[in-house]
Amino acid sequence: QFPKLARAWQSMNGLVRYGDRHFTRSFSIEISKFCNRTCSYCPNSIHETPREFISDETLAVVLSRLKEIKWNGIVDYIFYNEPLLHPNIVEIVKQTKREVPWCMPRIITNGDPLTEKLAKALIDAGVVTFWVSRHVPIKPGWDDRMKDLQEKFKGMITVTDLMDVQAAQGLHTRAGLVKVEKEYQVDSCHTAQSC
Repeated sequence: QFPKLARAWQSMNGLVRYGDRHFTRSFSIEISKFCNRTCSYCPNSIHETPREFISDETLAVVLSRLKEIKWNGIVDYIFYNEPLLHPNIVEIVKQTKREVPWCMPRIITNGDPLTEKLAKALIDAGVVTFWVSRHVPIKPGWDDRMKDLQEKFKGMITVTDLMDVQAAQGLHTRAGLVKVEKEYQVDSCHTAQSC
């Protein structure tokens, strides 16, 4: 329900504020390069991700620019990373809401590090929703933990099984945004071989 409302709001907001109903609806801040997974559709599957985090100075500049335009859209903390592995994620969300009070922080995560305590802290800091991607291999207890979290934080946590999405839509690329016309297999040297 939240994604539909957010899309409608952002479309109207873009039209009224910027004269363009297609004005960007979300803004991503890559707060880290690190991810604990190596999903086949992600560049991280062939490149090791270092434990590097955004500098305080860079984050301050990004937030000041969002503040300048009175950004009231979604702010994500992801690109090719797992945002919940940033040791200061709660403080980053608090800083975002302090500097850009009109924004809607959202957490997109693989769910591995998500606990009840962390979810509550992030909600208290200002997070409006969590989008959790269910990746294989599924760790023991992962599904039960997500069900418990969805029950405790009703309407706040959406879980999407990427294997179901890929099977239903035939999408095998980063975030499933591109429909594959020709399949390739990757050998142990990571070079593409046509099927």
